[in-house]
Amino acid sequence: MDEIKHIETTSLKRNLEWFDKSGIMDPADGSWGVGERIALTQNNSALEKMMRDFPNYTSCDGYLVFEHRRPDCNFEAALMFLLASEVFEDERMSAVGSNIIHYLHARSGQRNKTDETVPRGMWRWAAGQWWPLYYVDDNAWNGTLSIMIGTRYSWLNEKYALIERGVETIESLQECIQSFFDGNKPQLSGSKLSPHFMGLALMAFAHSWQISENAALRSTALEYIDKVQDKKDEFSSSEHGYYLIGSTCCAATLGDECFLKEAGASADYIVSVMSPEGAIPSEYDEAPIGKSLVDTIYTQNWCTIGLHAIWKLTGDKTYREAYERSVRLLAKIQDDTPVPHLNGCWRGMYDMKKHAWGGGDKYEGGANSIYSGWTNAPISFTFAMDILGLSLLP
Repeated sequence: MDEIKHIETTSLKRNLEWFDKSGIMDPADGSWGVGERIALTQNNSALEKMMRDFPNYTSCDGYLVFEHRRPDCNFEAALMFLLASEVFEDERMSAVGSNIIHYLHARSGQRNKTDETVPRGMWRWAAGQWWPLYYVDDNAWNGTLSIMIGTRYSWLNEKYALIERGVETIESLQECIQSFFDGNKPQLSGSKLSPHFMGLALMAFAHSWQISENAALRSTALEYIDKVQDKKDEFSSSEHGYYLIGSTCCAATLGDECFLKEAGASADYIVSVMSPEGAIPSEYDEAPIGKSLVDTIYTQNWCTIGLHAIWKLTGDKTYREAYERSVRLLAKIQDDTPVPHLNGCWRGMYDMKKHAWGGGDKYEGGANSIYSGWTNAPISFTFAMDILGLSLLP
């Protein structure tokens, strides 16, 4: 096993142990899904707003477990456990991933099957929250990972029609986004041109097109590329990460040269701002901003996935080298605090100057938020994909 695969395997194993022991997933067999995050209470300036906006939590000594179940976080965790079961040849991990999928489709009640006022196949933001919100970015992940899981794990597809349901979610997503582009009132939250939302929609369109070859997916993707041409100079490092993921997936399937050009430009930007240690500066306003801050909720995580995907697509050694730098950094900063709710996790922000977790807090980002999905599961499933020779590409 080469050095990077050894690093990825060790980090993946430690992170799986964090999921198992931290309380983020109660019970730990995945049968009732995974909570959104753990929030540390000491010196957390955003805690009051967190508790007000996310009122369903379990209080523990020095931290809270926010118990609302987001479908996107659960799909990400399910993929992580299923891939890890292949890496470690562990049937228990496969069972946990399967249990999370069962929770999503049989217990969560979050997927729209009957309400004609809401696009078909859409997933609500979270179980355990009053808000009836349906987000562009979250549903992009829900549809994409449903297809990916259903494609690789046929027994789950046979039981839950994951590919069919993933396509349905994404085609509804495309119809809503096209309606937004046509000047109509958005039906989904996050109907904005920022790649934070639409970059992930591109990813979803590519995965659905691979199954359905629905021409509308390609048309809407191209229209989005055209709409953001005069905005790209303002993209943050985070937005370049999302844009890289989406445009690379489209380049792999839709065939238009513009997608690979867009992906290459964002990848080159990320490489240009990456430090020799592998850190990508935090520039997105939902988390504290700073050149020495490593944001693992909105930036470092997605850029790492995107760099891996474009390397798999192009074979460009520059992107592989950048990916490996990020892997080494993430492994180096992985939490080793000897308590179950921290050991093996990635917290939301690391301060390179202080060589410690820190940098401040916002109620959805910062060092005291430890996300199940968005941070921990995507980092780990990317490591697992690299070990197995896979990628996020359709």
